[in-house]
Amino acid sequence: MTKRNAYTAECFQDPEGLHAASVAFEKELRKKQEFIERVGNWMQNAQIEEFSEIQSSDSVSQNGSSFVTKGSHRSSGSSSSRLSVKIKVAKAEKAVAQLKLHELKKKVELQQKRDAVQREQELLDAENEVERATLKAHILEEEDDLEEFSVPSQPREDGRKESRTKFCI
Repeated sequence: MTKRNAYTAECFQDPEGLHAASVAFEKELRKKQEFIERVGNWMQNAQIEEFSEIQSSDSVSQNGSSFVTKGSHRSSGSSSSRLSVKIKVAKAEKAVAQLKLHELKKKVELQQKRDAVQREQELLDAENEVERATLKAHILEEEDDLEEFSVPSQPREDGRKESRTKFCI
Protein backbone atom coordinates (compact mmCIF):
# COMPACT_ATOMS: atom_id res chain seq x y z
CA MET A 1 0.00 0.00 0.00
CA THR A 2 1.46 3.38 -0.97
CA LYS A 3 1.75 6.31 1.42
CA ARG A 4 -1.12 8.09 -0.33
CA ASN A 5 -3.42 5.07 -0.05
CA ALA A 6 -2.43 4.60 3.58
CA TYR A 7 -3.16 8.24 4.28
CA THR A 8 -6.50 8.03 2.48
CA ALA A 9 -7.42 4.91 4.42
CA GLU A 10 -6.43 6.64 7.64
CA CYS A 11 -8.63 9.64 6.75
CA PHE A 12 -11.62 7.36 6.19
CA GLN A 13 -11.06 5.76 9.56
CA ASP A 14 -11.00 9.19 11.21
CA PRO A 15 -13.15 11.65 9.22
CA GLU A 16 -13.54 13.79 12.34
CA GLY A 17 -9.77 14.15 12.48
CA LEU A 18 -9.73 15.23 8.84
CA HIS A 19 -12.44 17.78 9.56
CA ALA A 20 -10.56 19.04 12.63
CA ALA A 21 -7.37 19.39 10.58
CA SER A 22 -9.28 21.32 7.93
CA VAL A 23 -10.75 23.66 10.56
CA ALA A 24 -7.31 24.16 12.12
CA PHE A 25 -5.83 24.95 8.71
CA GLU A 26 -8.54 27.54 8.04
CA LYS A 27 -7.83 29.11 11.44
CA GLU A 28 -4.11 29.31 10.67
CA LEU A 29 -4.94 30.71 7.24
CA ARG A 30 -6.99 33.50 8.85
CA LYS A 31 -4.12 34.23 11.26
CA LYS A 32 -1.69 34.51 8.35
CA GLN A 33 -4.05 36.78 6.44
CA GLU A 34 -4.37 39.03 9.49
CA PHE A 35 -0.59 39.06 9.83
CA ILE A 36 -0.19 39.97 6.16
CA GLU A 37 -2.71 42.76 6.63
CA ARG A 38 -0.83 44.08 9.69
CA VAL A 39 2.47 43.97 7.79
CA GLY A 40 0.84 45.87 4.92
CA ASN A 41 -0.44 48.49 7.36
CA TRP A 42 3.00 48.73 8.94
CA MET A 43 4.59 49.20 5.50
CA GLN A 44 2.12 51.98 4.68
CA ASN A 45 2.83 53.70 7.99
CA ALA A 46 6.59 53.38 7.39
CA GLN A 47 6.19 54.97 3.95
CA ILE A 48 4.09 57.81 5.43
CA GLU A 49 6.75 58.40 8.11
CA GLU A 50 9.44 58.39 5.43
CA PHE A 51 7.48 60.91 3.40
CA SER A 52 7.00 63.20 6.42
CA GLU A 53 10.76 63.00 7.16
CA ILE A 54 11.51 64.10 3.63
CA GLN A 55 9.16 67.05 3.90
CA SER A 56 10.56 68.23 7.25
CA SER A 57 14.18 68.02 6.07
CA ASP A 58 13.28 69.82 2.86
CA SER A 59 12.65 73.11 4.64
CA VAL A 60 16.11 74.48 3.72
CA SER A 61 14.74 77.22 1.53
CA GLN A 62 12.47 78.45 4.34
CA ASN A 63 15.20 78.82 6.99
CA GLY A 64 18.04 80.29 4.96
CA SER A 65 21.62 79.31 4.21
CA SER A 66 22.69 78.82 7.84
CA PHE A 67 20.39 75.85 8.03
CA VAL A 68 21.95 74.26 4.93
CA THR A 69 25.05 73.09 6.77
CA LYS A 70 23.03 71.76 9.69
CA GLY A 71 20.44 70.28 7.32
CA SER A 72 23.03 68.47 5.26
CA HIS A 73 24.12 66.52 8.33
CA ARG A 74 20.52 65.80 9.18
CA SER A 75 19.63 64.73 5.64
CA SER A 76 22.49 62.22 5.53
CA GLY A 77 21.16 60.72 8.76
CA SER A 78 17.64 60.64 7.44
CA SER A 79 18.79 59.11 4.14
CA SER A 80 20.39 56.23 6.02
CA SER A 81 17.20 56.07 8.06
CA ARG A 82 15.18 56.00 4.85
CA LEU A 83 17.44 53.31 3.47
CA SER A 84 17.03 51.17 6.58
CA VAL A 85 13.24 51.65 6.34
CA LYS A 86 13.36 50.61 2.69
CA ILE A 87 15.40 47.56 3.61
CA LYS A 88 12.91 46.65 6.34
CA VAL A 89 10.02 47.18 3.91
CA ALA A 90 11.72 44.99 1.30
CA LYS A 91 12.33 42.26 3.88
CA ALA A 92 8.73 42.49 5.06
CA GLU A 93 7.51 42.25 1.45
CA LYS A 94 9.69 39.18 0.98
CA ALA A 95 8.27 37.65 4.17
CA VAL A 96 4.73 38.37 3.02
CA ALA A 97 5.45 36.86 -0.40
CA GLN A 98 6.93 33.76 1.22
CA LEU A 99 3.91 33.44 3.50
CA LYS A 100 1.58 33.75 0.53
CA LEU A 101 3.53 31.08 -1.34
CA HIS A 102 3.52 28.75 1.65
CA GLU A 103 -0.19 29.40 2.17
CA LEU A 104 -0.96 28.66 -1.47
CA LYS A 105 1.07 25.44 -1.42
CA LYS A 106 -0.69 24.30 1.75
CA LYS A 107 -4.08 25.18 0.29
CA VAL A 108 -3.37 23.21 -2.90
CA GLU A 109 -2.08 20.27 -0.88
CA LEU A 110 -5.19 20.20 1.32
CA GLN A 111 -7.48 20.52 -1.70
CA GLN A 112 -5.72 17.59 -3.35
CA LYS A 113 -6.04 15.51 -0.19
CA ARG A 114 -9.69 16.46 0.20
CA ASP A 115 -10.39 15.59 -3.45
CA ALA A 116 -8.59 12.25 -3.07
CA VAL A 117 -10.57 11.48 0.07
CA GLN A 118 -13.84 12.39 -1.66
CA ARG A 119 -12.99 10.15 -4.64
CA GLU A 120 -12.07 7.34 -2.29
CA GLN A 121 -15.33 7.90 -0.38
CA GLU A 122 -17.31 7.65 -3.62
CA LEU A 123 -15.52 4.43 -4.55
CA LEU A 124 -16.11 2.94 -1.11
CA ASP A 125 -19.78 3.93 -1.24
CA ALA A 126 -20.17 2.24 -4.63
CA GLU A 127 -18.35 -0.88 -3.41
CA ASN A 128 -20.51 -0.90 -0.29
CA GLU A 129 -23.65 -0.69 -2.41
CA VAL A 130 -22.47 -3.62 -4.56
CA GLU A 131 -21.67 -5.63 -1.43
CA ARG A 132 -25.11 -4.91 0.07
CA ALA A 133 -26.86 -5.95 -3.14
CA THR A 134 -24.78 -9.15 -3.27
CA LEU A 135 -25.59 -10.01 0.34
CA LYS A 136 -29.26 -9.27 -0.16
CA ALA A 137 -29.36 -11.55 -3.21
CA HIS A 138 -27.51 -14.27 -1.30
CA ILE A 139 -29.92 -14.04 1.65
CA LEU A 140 -32.95 -14.20 -0.66
CA GLU A 141 -31.49 -17.22 -2.46
CA GLU A 142 -30.97 -19.00 0.87
CA GLU A 143 -34.54 -18.23 1.95
CA ASP A 144 -35.80 -19.55 -1.37
CA ASP A 145 -33.76 -22.74 -0.95
CA LEU A 146 -35.11 -23.22 2.58
CA GLU A 147 -38.71 -22.85 1.41
CA GLU A 148 -38.18 -25.57 -1.19
CA PHE A 149 -37.09 -28.03 1.48
CA SER A 150 -39.63 -27.30 4.17
CA VAL A 151 -42.26 -29.96 4.88
CA PRO A 152 -45.81 -28.84 5.62
CA SER A 153 -46.87 -28.97 9.25
CA GLN A 154 -48.37 -32.28 10.41
CA PRO A 155 -50.49 -32.77 13.53
CA ARG A 156 -48.81 -34.62 16.40
CA GLU A 157 -50.45 -37.13 18.64
CA ASP A 158 -51.27 -34.48 21.23
CA GLY A 159 -53.07 -32.36 18.62
CA ARG A 160 -50.41 -29.66 18.11
CA LYS A 161 -48.85 -29.10 14.74
CA GLU A 162 -45.25 -30.13 14.14
CA SER A 163 -43.15 -28.51 11.51
CA ARG A 164 -40.16 -30.23 9.99
CA THR A 165 -37.55 -28.80 7.72
CA LYS A 166 -35.36 -30.87 5.47
CA PHE A 167 -31.80 -29.76 5.02
CA CYS A 168 -29.43 -30.98 2.35
CA ILE A 169 -26.00 -31.97 3.52
